[in-house]
Amino acid sequence: MRQTYTGIRAVLLATATDRAAAGFLLTAAAQEPLAPFLGHAQAACLDLLRNLLPEPEEAPATSTTAKPIPLREYLTELFKFGTTILEWSPSEVWQASPAEIEAILHARLERLEAMETASNTDHQPKHQMSQDQRQANIEAGLDPDFDRRGLRALKARHGA
Repeated sequence: MRQTYTGIRAVLLATATDRAAAGFLLTAAAQEPLAPFLGHAQAACLDLLRNLLPEPEEAPATSTTAKPIPLREYLTELFKFGTTILEWSPSEVWQASPAEIEAILHARLERLEAMETASNTDHQPKHQMSQDQRQANIEAGLDPDFDRRGLRALKARHGA
């Protein structure tokens, strides 16, 4: 960021939780030399960036296949995920930190993976038909892929 009043003003207004107080501060600082104000403003901007960037979960790998993206693109993607996948309103996404959005996205993906795994294991056939039984069913004109044991178990469960 260039060390200008305009750049610092933009950051302060974009991140202020109390816009009136930020406006008052900027009005007062506009009449003063920039040098004494600059150190405090830069520290606040760096603190903002430190809080925006996610903390690494583990040491970075020596070689990565992911291509680096600019911070602006990263935040834009998080905003899209927040409004589409998480179905939050734009104001809710703006109020959440990137770390919060990432944590919830990871939790949602883990949940979807668990549901997918559970649904795939439910559809696995429990009994495999022997080749002899399959051949006997074909010779008898029956569907060799029909699960007769499953039908008998279902009838027994429902008393039919």
